[in-house]
Amino acid sequence: QFSERSSRALDNLGRVYARSGQFPQAIQVWEKKIPLATSSLEKAWLFHEIGQCHFGLGDYERSKLYGERSFTEAVAVNDTVWQLNAKVLVAHSQTKLRQYREAEQTFVEALALAKDQNDVAAERAIERAMKEAQDQIAKGAAD
Repeated sequence: QFSERSSRALDNLGRVYARSGQFPQAIQVWEKKIPLATSSLEKAWLFHEIGQCHFGLGDYERSKLYGERSFTEAVAVNDTVWQLNAKVLVAHSQTKLRQYREAEQTFVEALALAKDQNDVAAERAIERAMKEAQDQIAKGAAD
């Protein structure tokens, strides 16, 4: 009972920090929540949110790592929405790291998930981001 309330409080506090752009504080709070997370779905969400905060801070290696952790948890519960969110975070992180070929492949995987979900808005956004990665590859900027 207590740990459930603590988990919920950490969840809410992390959201407040993240929404107000206080990413280090959000990360710190959500890191405390990890051991309290009871399901893979909760961990998929949590890892994604921590990754988004690292992305917001410009720590793209960490955002990529947390995106990959989020994807692993989303696969464990066969949640394609969180799989998509995680893939997009990873691909954007790879783009920022100038890992354009990897980003292109990750965007391809994300696009397949978006199509499976009939998420046309996500498809369009992914296609635009993938084109930017492909343009960088064509310019010879790829890793």
